Amino acid sequence: MTTSCSVLGERLGEDLAASAPKARRFLLLEQPGPWSGRNAVTHSDLDVGLGRELLAAADEAGIKVHLIRRSPRRAALDTRVCFLADTRRDAPWVERHVLRDPREVLALDMSEREPEVAWEEPVYAVCTHGKRDPCCARRGRPLARALRAARPDQTWEIGHIGGHRFAATFLAFPHGLAFGRVPAAAGPGIVAGLEAGSIALEHLRGRAGEGWAAQAAEVLVRRRLDLRGVDDVVVEGVDDAVVTLRTPAGRLRAVLARREAEPRPVSCGDEPEAVPAY
Repeated sequence: MTTSCSVLGERLGEDLAASAPKARRFLLLEQPGPWSGRNAVTHSDLDVGLGRELLAAADEAGIKVHLIRRSPRRAALDTRVCFLADTRRDAPWVERHVLRDPREVLALDMSEREPEVAWEEPVYAVCTHGKRDPCCARRGRPLARALRAARPDQTWEIGHIGGHRFAATFLAFPHGLAFGRVPAAAGPGIVAGLEAGSIALEHLRGRAGEGWAAQAAEVLVRRRLDLRGVDDVVVEGVDDAVVTLRTPAGRLRAVLARREAEPRPVSCGDEPEAVPAY
């Protein structure tokens, strides 16, 4: 029997650091029902033509599109929710829109801007996209159920966000913090801590929208100095593999080394490939 990518990653001790999504701005559109292919936006009950238009418009604006849902069960919606999010470090925000027709999403202002009215609640998006990788369904769905029980209004399932070998994984908005290898039982405690301003470092993958050097520096320095506060580490500058950080202990420089770890499948069924380690 072939070992799943998430089990293999754990056995090899692959580090979570610097594995958060590269996108900084997101559009999350509610679409109940199954996701039948690798790209949920064009492989769901959402009109295919609309999905392609949305992807094109968002790509031009520099936004990453994801579908979100409460459940994989089909449901008729009178309205649906759409979130726009900007995870920039200095002033992250989420904007919530209620759409009566899914085509209204194309009329949203996707430009880089300040929010019209910031949504004050956090948004937790758990990857459960089993058609992209079975680990996301096997491990993500129990986590989604646990978070939904603890935070029913804030929790959503989301399509592929990358890093399925770190399943179960989720994104926390507005900060765009990515977490991985989260057991279902640990999820509620992680989000409760985050709401109190504390990050569970053992599950932190990085911050969406930042390059590998900034992500790796923040995660590794937080671990080294046990800095758990959301605002304890600020990236002030990146010069190749040297990152300047501001911490409660003062300003410091992190000098990073990047190497290739032992090749392994980054998704179930894929051929092994080299992955970076820091």
